[in-house]
Amino acid sequence: MTGRGASHVVFLFEPPVGPEGTFRSFSFSARRFAEGTSAGQLQLNSRSFDVLVHIKVDCLHVVGNVAHMSGRITRISNPDEGEVGELNRVQVRDNGEGANAPPDQVSTIPANPDDADPTTASSRRRTLRSAVQRGDVQVRD
Repeated sequence: MTGRGASHVVFLFEPPVGPEGTFRSFSFSARRFAEGTSAGQLQLNSRSFDVLVHIKVDCLHVVGNVAHMSGRITRISNPDEGEVGELNRVQVRDNGEGANAPPDQVSTIPANPDDADPTTASSRRRTLRSAVQRGDVQVRD
């Protein structure tokens, strides 16, 4: 199982969560090995929140065209937005290739201070909120 991608997304948040039209870019690559372990990287650049986050992915579950990933922050540029070691989750959907395919989708990556929510990618609880405007998500089972 593998997942990889890079894209630009505009999240439509309502205050006080964040400014409407929040622009984010992300890239990720993750793989699940035959013995069941997972490894990968995810990087998120959220310009409206002025933060660059790097996550070491250690859990990947692929169900059809959806990849559920989780891991811990290894680097963060703005400590007001998270902390090193914090567990985070994200979900992406690969909706196919070509001009007639619907846009790929991505969930938000919410803050999780003090690991208040200890669930990993195995819970598959993220909601796909935003369409990928530029870029590509690829999920392979």
